[in-house]
Amino acid sequence: MRVFHAVAFTFIVLVSISSCQVYKQNVMFKTDKDYSSEATAAFEEYDSAYYIQPDDYIYLKVYSNKGELLVDPNYQYQSEVGGQRIKEDKPKYLVQPNGDVVLPLVGVVNLGGLTIAESNQLLAEKFSEYYASPYVLMSLANRRVVVIGPLGGKVIPMENENMNLIEVIALYGGMDEKSQAGKIKLVRGDLKNPNVQLIDLSTLQGLKDANLNIMANDVVYIEPRRKIFSESIRDISPLASLVTSFLTLIVVVASLR
Repeated sequence: MRVFHAVAFTFIVLVSISSCQVYKQNVMFKTDKDYSSEATAAFEEYDSAYYIQPDDYIYLKVYSNKGELLVDPNYQYQSEVGGQRIKEDKPKYLVQPNGDVVLPLVGVVNLGGLTIAESNQLLAEKFSEYYASPYVLMSLANRRVVVIGPLGGKVIPMENENMNLIEVIALYGGMDEKSQAGKIKLVRGDLKNPNVQLIDLSTLQGLKDANLNIMANDVVYIEPRRKIFSESIRDISPLASLVTSFLTLIVVVASLR
């Protein structure tokens, strides 16, 4: 009987330890308990405009006559084959480590450190040698936000420079019953030394206090809501089966004696 009590006690201890581990095993980007909003002050220093960086890919469209083609409701300037308009290819151009981009006609242009608006203006000047009153539309192909949460992971393209956290969460799929609206982390900057903002969207005050502006390459982490009991039972079931078999063997041996 003493052996039975000892085994039972050991089983309870193992269950308790396993429960603690199960509760935290899927939580990412953990912060210290004393981590406060003061540590997120660096978020206020970021400029909302995006500056072109090495390894960016850009899309480029150039129109003559101040963008005449863009306001052509009858498509009379669109090329057609067999009565159908041809879908134009959308090539993209790589920004090299020194900020240079090799573009058709104008050749090498340095766009590193410029905003999209500044790049459009510079390229319009370059293409003015080849087109009458050129209108340039440049966009970035790889501006994105990574969202990780109970619904899985998703890479969300940034279609404009003024996206906020609410828009990103909506594009991700929203918050379900497994999501903790009060425990959202916004990770920004160099991932080797990132800035992390803790955001509480469960209250209106938390919404007011948070800096919800999103920048390219941000990581949004929505902490999942834990179901301690059910997850503990699921994860320790192999251990419980082993202990049960061992106890059964003890009982059988004791009855034979």
